[in-house]
Amino acid sequence: MSTDSRTFLVNNSYTDTDPPDYMVNPSDPSFGKQFKSPLDLTITLPNSIFSGTIKAINLVSFECDLEIDTFGHSNNTFSIRYLEQEKTIILSPDYEIYSAIDIAYALENAINFELGTTAFVVLVPGLMFAETGINHTNTISAIQFVIRNTEHIRFDLIFDVPNSIGPLLGFGTMTYTNNVEHIGGNIPDFSLYKTLIIRNSAATDFPSFNIESDINCKMDLYDKEGNQIPNHFDECDATISMPITDGEIHNPQEICIYIQGQINEYYTSYWEESPTFTVTFDIHTFKFTITNDKEVKFGIGFRFFKPHLELTRQNQYGSLHKVLGFEKKIYLNYTSITSIRPAGIFENSFVGETLFICSDLISQNFDASIGLVQSKGQMILKESLFSIPMKSLENRQLYKPQSENEHRVRIHSSRLAKLYNENDTTNEKQISFSLQLASGRHITLDSQWAMKFAIEY
Repeated sequence: MSTDSRTFLVNNSYTDTDPPDYMVNPSDPSFGKQFKSPLDLTITLPNSIFSGTIKAINLVSFECDLEIDTFGHSNNTFSIRYLEQEKTIILSPDYEIYSAIDIAYALENAINFELGTTAFVVLVPGLMFAETGINHTNTISAIQFVIRNTEHIRFDLIFDVPNSIGPLLGFGTMTYTNNVEHIGGNIPDFSLYKTLIIRNSAATDFPSFNIESDINCKMDLYDKEGNQIPNHFDECDATISMPITDGEIHNPQEICIYIQGQINEYYTSYWEESPTFTVTFDIHTFKFTITNDKEVKFGIGFRFFKPHLELTRQNQYGSLHKVLGFEKKIYLNYTSITSIRPAGIFENSFVGETLFICSDLISQNFDASIGLVQSKGQMILKESLFSIPMKSLENRQLYKPQSENEHRVRIHSSRLAKLYNENDTTNEKQISFSLQLASGRHITLDSQWAMKFAIEY
């Protein structure tokens, strides 16, 4: 039997959802309540449109202009059971959520306020992974959320709710029961989407080296003969050593200013031409370039081992190679050098961000759902028709599957299919769509998306 299909085009710009005025007016009594986002879309199909049995849906194309924030109306809700009472908590803080600590503070205050207690604390330990050896490296990209009752009273957390905050916190959409403390899985530190954390134990009055907590702060500079230029304050340190003991940078231009300023402290001593070095950042390619006006040769490096120094005096940790888009090696004999890959900072800090196009079409077709394995080994099922890597959606480019059946999903058991296949003419035949991110972050209300899909019958 042959297969026919009908093609549909949907766009969230055409929606009947009322504007959520209360989201921009905290003084309104209904501020923070749950509502249907204008990003969500429900379409109603006519009674007679398919001349056969519905079999599958296939993605034809997808285009979007998404604005992404850490926190918002789409990821602000959870429920808690405590001392025989159950409360649904919707976070609506009167300050900007900027980091994991901000969310922890809002969670703790909301839980204690709603339950009329002061017994709950929310902690966010950072997880640093250090690799030892001659060329040490480390990362602080993982965090955990810990929700604890300090009076050792057991409680339940329910994240299987609309607009759940669970995925953002590493709890997924699960329910956690009967414990005095619940710990989320290891998740990327979403603070890094907006900040670059810098820790440099050498940037103090009493410098220390080979410290595992140092991160994103060091780079060596080489002259035209390939000789490493010693740091003029302390030979144990790298040539370029960020002057920040424990702080943050919030845009690439700040990185350029710091590195350019430090490189130019050495130009008269090691190059007779006295070149002026310039460090720039290309927002389109996400790459840095280091160049100079005299076209003299120079080098940079991220392997800091110095055999003439004692190990305890070595500067080992804190390489800037990922921040600047290089490998952990030495680059010599350049008059201009550009990152060999996009810099691993800000919105490019993590790999694997995925957009889920979710729908009620597969609420009874879980074999077609996307399974997310959390770091605690839990499988989370999302009602996702299609999943698209965010890298494929950059710069509003139109996404099209590479093969005809790459995004083909069987929907023969869906409610829509049953209504058509059983010739039901009394119930509305509707399809609902919504968007979610694998990271659990919030897609803002001013985002737009359009999708073309085909239903096979």
